[in-house]
Amino acid sequence: MKSFILPVLLLCFYFSPAQKYALLDKQMSLPVMFTNTVSMQNNYAGYFAVEKDKLTQFVEAIEKIGQQIADIKKTKPKAFKFILANISFTGVCIALKDEERLDVVLISNAGDIKSTMHLCDAKLNNLNNAFFVNTWAKYIRGYIEAGSSR
Repeated sequence: MKSFILPVLLLCFYFSPAQKYALLDKQMSLPVMFTNTVSMQNNYAGYFAVEKDKLTQFVEAIEKIGQQIADIKKTKPKAFKFILANISFTGVCIALKDEERLDVVLISNAGDIKSTMHLCDAKLNNLNNAFFVNTWAKYIRGYIEAGSSR
C-alpha cells in the first residue's frame, strides 16, 4: 500500500498546474504571492496581478519608465501606450511651469478582475516618482531573484 501512495503523490505534483499570476503589493508592504486565479479580495487587499512568466519583462518595462523619468529633461517623452501580457501601460508627459512630468497608469486584466495602479503621478515631482518606480522595481526583482535561487 505504501508503495502505491508515493507514485500517486508524485503524479499529483507533476500534473498540478503551476501558479499563473504573481500578485504584487502596490504599497510594497506585503510579500509577493503566487496564485492560479485572482479574486476581488486580492484586488481589495491592494494586489496587482501580473502573469508570472512575464514578470521579468514587466520589471524591465518598469525600469525603462524609471529611466525615462530620470532623463525627462533630455528626452521629452511623448504619450505612449503598450501592452505586455495582461498589463496595459498608458503614459503621458505633462508640461508644467517648472518641469515636465510623466503620468503613467497600469491596468491589469486577470480573468474577470481588472485592477488599476497609478505608477507615476504628475501631481508629484519627478524625484518622488523616480524613487517610487525604482523602489517598486527593486521590490519585484528581489522576489524574482529569491524565487530563482530556490
